[in-house]
Amino acid sequence: MRARLVSLATGALGAACLLGAAPALAQGEVSVQHFQPAIGPENFLSVDGARISDQTPFSLGVMVNYSSSPFRLPCEAPLCSDEERLDVVRHMFTTDILGAAALGSRLQLGLRIPFSHVRGDGLGDAIVAATFGDPSLELKWRALGAMDSPFVLGLAAHGSAPLGHAMQEGTYIGHSSFTGGVKAIADLRLGRWALAANVGALFRESMTVQGEEIGSALRYGGAIAYNISRRVRVLGETMVHTNLAESGGSVVEADAALQFRPSIQPVVFTLGGGAGFGDRFGTPVARAIVGVRFDTGSLEATARRSQPAESPIRTVSTRPASTQEREEPKAEQPQAPVEEVSRQAEEATAKAAEPPRPVRREEPVRREETTVAKAEPTPPPPARPASTTITPQSSRGVPPEVVRRIAEARVYFEFNRWELRPEAYATLDELARLLVAHPELGTLEVAGHADNVGPREANEHVSRMRAQVVADYLVGKGVPRNRLVIRGYGSDHPEADNETSWGRARNRRIELKTLGR
Repeated sequence: MRARLVSLATGALGAACLLGAAPALAQGEVSVQHFQPAIGPENFLSVDGARISDQTPFSLGVMVNYSSSPFRLPCEAPLCSDEERLDVVRHMFTTDILGAAALGSRLQLGLRIPFSHVRGDGLGDAIVAATFGDPSLELKWRALGAMDSPFVLGLAAHGSAPLGHAMQEGTYIGHSSFTGGVKAIADLRLGRWALAANVGALFRESMTVQGEEIGSALRYGGAIAYNISRRVRVLGETMVHTNLAESGGSVVEADAALQFRPSIQPVVFTLGGGAGFGDRFGTPVARAIVGVRFDTGSLEATARRSQPAESPIRTVSTRPASTQEREEPKAEQPQAPVEEVSRQAEEATAKAAEPPRPVRREEPVRREETTVAKAEPTPPPPARPASTTITPQSSRGVPPEVVRRIAEARVYFEFNRWELRPEAYATLDELARLLVAHPELGTLEVAGHADNVGPREANEHVSRMRAQVVADYLVGKGVPRNRLVIRGYGSDHPEADNETSWGRARNRRIELKTLGR
């Protein structure tokens, strides 16, 4: 699927290049649109972030922006009085279709396809046009830092074809030459705050527009965002476009927006606006922005991909198993997704778990037989007279060292994942051995936890998936399923400080708690 998307994106840009190559250099022209929305998730408005993850393999979005009077000139008689200005381009609506695909955990391929509608006084003749702008391909690389690291560095390169000029010449929708650029990205996360800075260069053919020489340029800017809640954040950014031609000059624009994520569904809505400073070519008087983005490969989709077919997601119940369920052959019990027990170990465990032979009341019971008998779940007792008292399960009689080892055991996970790491197997094997050897511990809670990165609902889902995987593994090692209760607490009970990468790694964990029943 990813290869198909890459092929389609490359083909689209290639087709645009073929369409625009012949007429592109017939007359010099530059696009009046300087606002280019960032492609993919983990970005701001036009400022890129450096965080790329294969947990979000695809992203698709639409952003519409309106710019008021981005190209205006002093107006002289007889067209108008000295006090007025000529709006060559008075209104410009641009709809950007944005698609991104993660090519692994550090590389992202992005495609931007703009469609613009312009109206203005023009230079003699009025301008009314609607056509595609210049499509652009972008390759972005997370060069330094992990997804949950406070500081991440990245690099990006892009290229675009002169499709807009080829389709509607003289409307300032596209460039009359091929353009390309590179940028460096710095990305910083501090609790609820997120900051980013971009520094790059845009390369294009130099040309003159109404006496102003326009060519290659420097593009740099910064952005800051604050998460008001898990679903809402505000952000602001400033971008500067400095012309490197002899005439020089800069286009400066500041924008702000509110972003809202309604639920665990990975949909983000953006509403914002801003203004330009100065009267250079491409500086808008005002700008309005509205957009929506859908990040495919959400947590639910990732769960379906990573969960093996033979071990579907299940809810562990605390209801005691019936006699029929207990008498089913052990081979029919669902196995853990990562069980690696050899046939010899399984046969030895099954043999050791066989109930002891019947013992007459006058015959002394040996300690080792009693211990083995406790390793198998006791079937429901037969009906007794009403006067008989049944003692409930409790943890009394369990060595304190065993209780301590179970309480202190931890299993840790990677960011936004619930697959068991190699070092987790030894811990889980030891836990399974203790739980099988001490059924008097009763019911235990498999508690899943997460760090505080991301929406609350998403963290609860991830923590529950972690608890499910651990419970499946323990069941595969012989722990009765009815002794395990699965709960996902999300980020509600941190064990360490979420403000550091070390603390967040400690909080992505599983722990067991005895419930005593």
